Amino acid sequence: MGVNAIRMAHKPPAPEFLDLTDEVGFLVVNEIFHVWERKKTPLDFHLILPDWYEQDVRAFI
Repeated sequence: MGVNAIRMAHKPPAPEFLDLTDEVGFLVVNEIFHVWERKKTPLDFHLILPDWYEQDVRAFI
Protein backbone atom coordinates (compact mmCIF):
# COMPACT_ATOMS: atom_id res chain seq x y z
CA MET A 1 0.00 0.00 0.00
CA GLY A 2 2.90 2.36 0.56
CA VAL A 3 1.56 3.72 3.85
CA ASN A 4 2.48 3.42 7.51
CA ALA A 5 -0.67 4.93 9.05
CA ILE A 6 -4.41 4.55 8.59
CA ARG A 7 -6.88 7.30 9.47
CA MET A 8 -10.21 6.22 10.91
CA ALA A 9 -12.96 8.82 11.03
CA HIS A 10 -15.48 9.10 13.84
CA LYS A 11 -16.43 5.46 14.19
CA PRO A 12 -14.73 2.81 16.32
CA PRO A 13 -12.92 0.23 14.20
CA ALA A 14 -13.49 -3.47 14.64
CA PRO A 15 -11.20 -5.15 17.18
CA GLU A 16 -10.03 -7.53 14.44
CA PHE A 17 -8.93 -4.57 12.34
CA LEU A 18 -6.93 -3.14 15.24
CA ASP A 19 -5.34 -6.55 15.83
CA LEU A 20 -4.30 -6.68 12.18
CA THR A 21 -2.83 -3.17 12.22
CA ASP A 22 -0.86 -4.07 15.36
CA GLU A 23 0.40 -7.21 13.67
CA VAL A 24 1.69 -5.41 10.58
CA GLY A 25 2.84 -2.27 12.40
CA PHE A 26 0.45 0.40 11.14
CA LEU A 27 -0.25 3.48 13.21
CA VAL A 28 -4.02 4.00 13.58
CA VAL A 29 -5.22 7.58 13.92
CA ASN A 30 -8.83 7.72 15.08
CA GLU A 31 -10.88 10.86 15.63
CA ILE A 32 -13.67 10.67 18.15
CA PHE A 33 -15.83 13.69 17.27
CA HIS A 34 -16.32 15.54 14.01
CA VAL A 35 -18.02 18.50 15.69
CA TRP A 36 -17.82 19.99 19.16
CA GLU A 37 -19.79 23.12 19.92
CA ARG A 38 -20.03 24.53 16.42
CA LYS A 39 -22.39 22.78 14.05
CA LYS A 40 -21.84 21.61 10.52
CA THR A 41 -25.54 20.91 9.98
CA PRO A 42 -28.60 22.03 11.97
CA LEU A 43 -29.10 18.61 13.61
CA ASP A 44 -25.45 17.71 14.18
CA PHE A 45 -23.80 16.14 17.24
CA HIS A 46 -23.20 19.57 18.78
CA LEU A 47 -26.79 19.43 20.11
CA ILE A 48 -26.10 16.42 22.36
CA LEU A 49 -22.34 16.73 22.92
CA PRO A 50 -22.68 18.18 26.45
CA ASP A 51 -24.81 15.22 27.53
CA TRP A 52 -22.96 12.43 25.73
CA TYR A 53 -19.28 13.31 25.36
CA GLU A 54 -18.13 11.58 28.57
CA GLN A 55 -19.90 8.30 27.81
CA ASP A 56 -18.68 8.39 24.22
CA VAL A 57 -15.07 9.03 25.28
CA ARG A 58 -15.18 6.15 27.77
CA ALA A 59 -16.55 3.80 25.10
CA PHE A 60 -13.98 5.06 22.61
CA ILE A 61 -11.07 4.35 24.92
